Parts: sequence; structure tokens; C-alpha cells
Amino acid sequence: MNSLEYKCRINELIANNKEIIATCKKEMRNLNEDETARYDENIAELRKMRSELDELNRQLEERSEEMEAVQTEQKEEQKNKNTISRNMENTIKFSLTRALRGIVNGNVDEYTQAVNAEGRAELRKAGIQSSKADLVLPFEKRTIQVTGNDGTHDAVIETDFMDIMDPLKSKNILADLGVNVMTGLVGDIQIPYGSAITSAWVGETAQKSASDATFDYIKMQPKRLATVVEISMQQLAQDSIGVENYLRKQIAESIQDKLEATFFGNGAATDNQPMGIFNSTTTGEGAGAVTTPLITDAGTVDTFAKLAAAEAEIEKANYYGQIKYAASPAAKAALRAMSFGGKTTRMVFENNEVDGTPLVSSTHLGNKKFIVGDWSTIVLGQWAPVTLTVDAITKADYGIVRLIVNTFYDWAFTRKEAFVQGTVA
Repeated sequence: MNSLEYKCRINELIANNKEIIATCKKEMRNLNEDETARYDENIAELRKMRSELDELNRQLEERSEEMEAVQTEQKEEQKNKNTISRNMENTIKFSLTRALRGIVNGNVDEYTQAVNAEGRAELRKAGIQSSKADLVLPFEKRTIQVTGNDGTHDAVIETDFMDIMDPLKSKNILADLGVNVMTGLVGDIQIPYGSAITSAWVGETAQKSASDATFDYIKMQPKRLATVVEISMQQLAQDSIGVENYLRKQIAESIQDKLEATFFGNGAATDNQPMGIFNSTTTGEGAGAVTTPLITDAGTVDTFAKLAAAEAEIEKANYYGQIKYAASPAAKAALRAMSFGGKTTRMVFENNEVDGTPLVSSTHLGNKKFIVGDWSTIVLGQWAPVTLTVDAITKADYGIVRLIVNTFYDWAFTRKEAFVQGTVA
């Protein structure tokens, strides 16, 4: 029964009892046995009807509240969909050229300001001071919402800032070799340094003797790598994707080139520059001076046997990781012409491998130099984010804008015994 049917039946029962009472009053008598029974039956059914009607009303009220909650949820969901739809319509793809153009013209839009604010927040988190930067590109953020004064999101900025740094990972020879790349570092960090750890069999309750391994820490701290890129005012005025990609490519290639040149150099570690892998130290003076390279030098290698012996030095030091060669183009060419010897006509270097060991070539290794080793023992640190200073004055008479791009790096050689260098004859 629905609510209306309950009410009709209740009214019918009340009317029946009223009729019984009216008849008795008219005849001036009390209710007889049959009338009393009918009256009591009507009262009992009336109470039941009212109880069921109350339960029905309660259920209807609950359903009403549930429906109201569902409607509210649907309205909120639709509101969110409308907000997302509006944001998607207002999605802004970050343009480096547009941001730089605004800085040069003194008319920086709110989107560039939002990006800059996120970048500076990351800069402070990384513990790097760079108050002179005109633009700081976040490294970790993927989207940035620009919020209007009314609290709604005016737009969502797609942050593809990593496009400047991704080539350093995808094309950098260090990444190809398997160097551990750590990004988004904060402040100075310490990397454990020491020899290989040893294991030994011992009795069930016996105490194992201390390992012969020795340990220390290498401190890594952000060292600023400044890159200067020049772009004409006419190029900067373009909204072309080609110009945007050209600018990003110029920045990435310049950073990558300097990183590799320093890494494969022989420079000593300073407060401003990391150590080169070909660095050496000299002790003593005059005829008694002794020069010790950072990594073992196998000298001139003119046979496959000597090359294999150089590689064996790494395994002797208990390193069996992903061993790879880094070689100069001249060394690579010489290995192509080196045979295994004996009766075989096979060459040592085939299919970009030295007898099955991968080889990566770089022009930053000169004079037929090569290095073989476990590159995973090297840690390359990158501190976010990327800062840019725009110089529109120095070469203004040439119509050129200079961009000073600052990135922050350092690296640590945690296991120098995991590498051997040499020169191919």
C-alpha cells in the first residue's frame, strides 16, 4: 500500500466507528456485543495502519535524503567536470620563447609568473641562492594551475620544462654508460666511498672478523654550470615551434658538451668544478716525483690479450656489474682493425661491442684513449631547477639576446678501482 491508500483506509475505519457510536446514541443504548467487537477490530486495525504509515513515511524520508545526497553529488561532479573542461580549454603549453620575449619587453604574463614562482620554490628547497635569475624553470612539476581572484582555475599550464634536461639523459654518453644519475637533489650530500666488501664462512655461533673494506665519504655539492646561448630578436619574436625546439636544443647540447668535456678531462676537483676521470696526483719533487692517476692506467694496448688483461683488472677488484667501454673515435677505429690473433680473422670490435662488452664513443676522449669499467659506481648529481638570466643589453646593437642558463651538477667516483684506462696502439 502507498501512503494515499493507507490514509483512505484509516479514514474509513474512523468513519465506521463514528457510525457505530452515532447509532447507539440515537437509540440511547450501550454498544451490544457485536458492535463492541467491530469497534475493537476497527481500533486494532487503525493502530496497525497508523504504525505502518509512520514506517512508510520514515522510509520515504530516508529515500528523499538519499536522493538529495545523490543529486548534490551529481551536481558537484558536473561542476568538477565543467571546471576540468574549462581548464582543458584553457590549457597553456609553456613556451620558453614566449616567456623570454615577455622578460625582454618587460611584459611578463601571469602564466610565466606562475612558472617562475614554482621554480623559485624548488630553488629554495634545493638550498641554492640565485636572486639574479629572471626565470627559474621547475624541474619536478608537471602541471601548474593558475588561480584567478575568484578562486577558480583560469588555466592549467602544461610544464614540459624537462624537455631541456631530458636530452641530457637520453643522449648523454654518461647515461648510456650506466652512470647513476640522481636528480632533484637538496643541499650537500655524502656518498659512501670504499673498497669492495668481503664475505666469509663462519661457524653457527662464531663471530665473523671485520671486513677488510675501508670506507669514507665523498661530499657532493651543487656546482654551477653556466651556459650562454645567443638568439636574435627576430627569432625571439617568433611563435614557431621550430624556433622553440631550436632554443631548447641549443641549451641542452651546450650543457651536455661541457659536462662530458669536464668528466673526461684531467682537471682537479675544486669548489667550482668536479674532478675529471683522467685526473692524477703528483707526490714528491724533481726526479723523485711520482704521478698516480685516479684510475689504473694499462698503458699502450696493441693486442687483444693486453685489452683482455686490462678488463681482467676490474674483475680482480671484485666488480662484475655491467662493464662497458668508453672510447675516443680514434680508439674505436683502431679496435675495428685489431684482430683476436691466431688463426681467426674476427676483429675485436664488432656490432658496437668489444668481444661482447658494449662500447660507447665520445669525442671528449682523445688520443686513442679508452676506459673500461663498472660505470654504475659513479654518481652524477643534478640539483634542480634551471635558472635563466636574460641579457638584452650586451649585444643589443647586434639585435641579439644572450641567455645565461645556470644548472647545478657534481659527481663522485665511489670505486676508482672499478676502472682501467689505456691507449689503443
